[in-house]
Amino acid sequence: MLEVVLVFQFYVYTINLNSVLVSIGVMSQLIISSFLAIIFGIIVDNKKPGKFGKRRPFLLYGLPIWFIGSILIWFPPWKCPQDNSFFLPTALFFLVVSIVRSISRSLLYNVYLSMLPEQSQTKENREKVASIRSVFMIIASVLSIMLPIIVQSLLDDPANVKWWEPSGQIILFYIPLTAIILATFGLVSVILIFFSVDESFYDIQDYTNKKTSIKEAFKRMRIPLSDKNFLRFIIAEFFITTAGKIIGLLVFPFQTFLLSFRASEFYIYILISIFG
Repeated sequence: MLEVVLVFQFYVYTINLNSVLVSIGVMSQLIISSFLAIIFGIIVDNKKPGKFGKRRPFLLYGLPIWFIGSILIWFPPWKCPQDNSFFLPTALFFLVVSIVRSISRSLLYNVYLSMLPEQSQTKENREKVASIRSVFMIIASVLSIMLPIIVQSLLDDPANVKWWEPSGQIILFYIPLTAIILATFGLVSVILIFFSVDESFYDIQDYTNKKTSIKEAFKRMRIPLSDKNFLRFIIAEFFITTAGKIIGLLVFPFQTFLLSFRASEFYIYILISIFG
């Protein structure tokens, strides 16, 4: 959530990269991630269980790349010059790191989701897990917006935060520090998931599984789409997600440039987000 909310503002308003190039990078990682989510699902489903289980090993495959990428993206080695927001090295760095991080995140997230039905065998237990997960997602959303707002409140001049300006130097210190703390928390969480999940129910010796091809998997996707109720749900989910991301992207420039918030005034949004 932190990347969705802040990476655009960080690269456009502090690193000085053109908003079009940042948008291309964000869009590219979302498109690639959406296709790889399906492919990773097929690979994981087709894998034969081993010593460490069937799905658990994939958590460790994607974790190091995701962790490094989640930190590295906030430390571009080249910042755009004051007179050149189309600086190619910075744009390529952002594009490559964003895509690589998105690929590893897609692997982690899909493995986590695919383990849930196997670990929660009853409807009641799945409802409890889903409820707890929803609560933590809400808390994470509020927290991910609250932390950058705290940084914004520390700035003497929030409207001028380019990397060569005093307020920009504060951003370059605190935002990466925040990202490191949250990435470390994510690292520990995935490791705990790896050791807490029990996949011993797989019979390694007698395990049989009909493998699914990528072509067949894409054909199966048409089955739920033929259900009108499910299709309505997907459309509603699309607009809800889009609206949420738009608000997340606009909240900082709206507060900073239109409302001219300073210091503690930024905390007003925390109150609004809690009720939201």
